[in-house]
Amino acid sequence: MAKRGPRIGYKTKVKGDNRIDQWSALAFGLDLSASTILVFLSEEGLELPILFDQGAKAENIICVERDPNVLARAKWYRKHPKINVYPHDLNVAIPKIVKDGFHIDYANLDFCCQLCVPLVTTLVTLRDSGLVLPGTRLSVTMINGREQPAVIEYCKTEYPVEWLNSMGERMNFAMHVIAGRKYSVTGLGCNKYQSYGTKKNGTTALCGCNMQWSAAEFN
Repeated sequence: MAKRGPRIGYKTKVKGDNRIDQWSALAFGLDLSASTILVFLSEEGLELPILFDQGAKAENIICVERDPNVLARAKWYRKHPKINVYPHDLNVAIPKIVKDGFHIDYANLDFCCQLCVPLVTTLVTLRDSGLVLPGTRLSVTMINGREQPAVIEYCKTEYPVEWLNSMGERMNFAMHVIAGRKYSVTGLGCNKYQSYGTKKNGTTALCGCNMQWSAAEFN
């Protein structure tokens, strides 16, 4: 991806509540103990307590993190050596994950960028990889932004769309790109939240604004 997530802000209450809501939606009514889960843990690994509380096992968790410096600082990386870590961009990691024999039951893809060509190409790579199977549950997070006309034209090449003005239209688009013509999207639900950073050195750092996410199941 062309853009990275914020260096701070993952520990804010809004982001924490949203994280719990996402996994509650993804794992509703099911047991994570035998499920393969794809996440972006970043340095803090704040999703791990939620996953472990719901029965997930470290050896079934896949983390994609392109920055080796983040992994070097991450305490969870040393504490949970059984977690499968791929130190690449998601586009590069996907074929390696497939080669290692994984299929994804759950994925929380927090891209922390607006709808853009690199994000769409990542969704297409995921779609064509074989990682998404019937019953896969997936959550995608992006920033609510004003996409340039060129992005909209590119989006049309992947899924018929005239405009992407609302949260629902953006998330609908993302999920249907992943589903392609092979799967149907069921149980699509969207949420929206604002996440602002904590005060640092007397100023407020903007960490994420008008973030939005959706959860869907593929059948």
